[in-house]
Amino acid sequence: MAVLLAAHPAPVCRLLNSAQKFERTFRDLGRAGGSLSPIERLFFSLVLANTRTPSAEAATGPRT
Repeated sequence: MAVLLAAHPAPVCRLLNSAQKFERTFRDLGRAGGSLSPIERLFFSLVLANTRTPSAEAATGPRT
């Protein structure tokens, strides 16, 4: 298993990044003070953690 992780670290990085985004979103939804139930917060956090934000280069166009 360690050899697989060493050979392909990108999936591990994505997993850690998604977990951090999920935790941050779940916490922020709780702090917002809305009327979301924990199940709704869980659902929205999972969805938002797996969305991609456009990079700065994609917004401004490629450099030439």
